Amino acid sequence: MKKRLSQIKGGVARGGEEGTDAMGALKASEERYKSLTNQLPVGIYRTTADGRLTYLNSTLARMLDFDSVDELLEMNVRELYVDAGDRDKQLTKAQRSPKETIRSEFRLRKRGGDLIWVRDNSRLVCDKDDRPEYFDGMLEDITDQKRAEETLREREKVYRTLFEGASDAIFIMQDGIFFDCNHKAVMMYGFEKKEDLIGSTPWFLSPPKQPDGKKSDEKAGVLLNKALAGKPQRFYWKHLKNNGELFDAEVTLIRLDMDKEVFVQAIVRDVTEAKRSEQKIRENEANLKAIIENSLESIWSVNTKYEIQYVNE
Repeated sequence: MKKRLSQIKGGVARGGEEGTDAMGALKASEERYKSLTNQLPVGIYRTTADGRLTYLNSTLARMLDFDSVDELLEMNVRELYVDAGDRDKQLTKAQRSPKETIRSEFRLRKRGGDLIWVRDNSRLVCDKDDRPEYFDGMLEDITDQKRAEETLREREKVYRTLFEGASDAIFIMQDGIFFDCNHKAVMMYGFEKKEDLIGSTPWFLSPPKQPDGKKSDEKAGVLLNKALAGKPQRFYWKHLKNNGELFDAEVTLIRLDMDKEVFVQAIVRDVTEAKRSEQKIRENEANLKAIIENSLESIWSVNTKYEIQYVNE
């Protein structure tokens, strides 16, 4: 009997030692986990389904300008959301797909009131009865990225305003095909919408041959290749409207490098009236010269120094 009691006591003692060792190992494991997550450049958190924070790393505390993790642990995560509806959307998505990672972007309010944009990757963990138990998530501060995107949108808006408001027709080409054009181009060539032009080639808007006798497609190809080589081109070109009417244009071709892709921008100015005016001036000058030369009177001109500038026959 005494021997049996001794064995039981020895077993209890060994069991107590083993339990102590297990607790020590668990604590050491938790410390390693905390050390690892605190070194990550992103915020790590765990919340209950109703929003109570139960764990977060020091990165998340710094991200939100809190002095310590403990300060945040006293808060409900809903207090940090700029729009509480974002939290509800997360819950709804997570409940529909409880085993999937939910990715979302929203704004959080820092301790001092400043706002930041974050990208959240979270997963809802349910208990054995499939009831929401807690959220595990990772937050990344994307405020700078959002600002850059907003700046880009503003620049694109300015560019689009200038592009569409230009008094000249503007085409953007890639691989010799119209990729985009402004409203002025649609009007200039007598079409109804951009889609009538996009996807076509420059010689689609040209007669078979130019005034110098060269084929429009061959000549356009040479000029485009020069522009693609980084040599801006400026030239006069006969263009063809949708109704078959010909008109004179001054064309400028410039290479554009955007997002690692190469385009050519063509600016087309209708110079038909200017050409007519030049022709009229030349005709008037020829008529005047003919009148002067055929006059029976002597006609001559001098400058302010009395130097003869012109005499007729």
